[in-house]
Amino acid sequence: MIYLESFLLVTFGIYVIASKEILKILLLSSVISAIYFYTMQYFKTHEWIQDMGEGKFHMGISKYACDQLGDIVFIEEKDEGEEYDEGDSLAILESVKAVGDIYAPFKAKLSTSNKELVESPESLEATTWLVEIEALDSINFDDLETMNGAEYEEYLESL
Repeated sequence: MIYLESFLLVTFGIYVIASKEILKILLLSSVISAIYFYTMQYFKTHEWIQDMGEGKFHMGISKYACDQLGDIVFIEEKDEGEEYDEGDSLAILESVKAVGDIYAPFKAKLSTSNKELVESPESLEATTWLVEIEALDSINFDDLETMNGAEYEEYLESL
C-alpha cells in the first residue's frame, strides 16, 4: 500500500509539474501572440508590417488573410537584394483557393525571405513573417495607411 501511495504521489506530482510547465508554455505563447498583435501595423489589404529597427521591417499576412487563403501550397520568392517600388510584389502566395501577393508599402530593398516558410509553406501563420525589407528612403510610420491591432479588428467587423 505504501508503494502505491508513493507511486500515486510521485505520479501526481509529476503531472502537476508537467501541467504547470504546459500552462507556462501556453501563457508564454499567448503573451508572444499579444505582443505581435500590438506591435504589428495592419493594412486594409490584410498584410502586416513590423518595424524591426534600423530601417528594416518584417511583413506577413493577417489571420484573416490566412483563413481566406486556406492551405498555402507554394510561396514564390522574389530576388533578394533587388529594389522594389511601392506597390510592387515582394512575394506570391499560392493556396488551394487563390493566389495572393505581398506588396511593398514603400520603396524598399528585399533583404530576405523566410526560407523555412518557403520550404514548408503550409506552416504559414498570422504571426509568421514572410519577407524582410529595408526602406530605401526615410519612412515616417505614421504616414503609412496602417491600423494597430485593435483598429484592424474593428475594420474586420465592418467587412
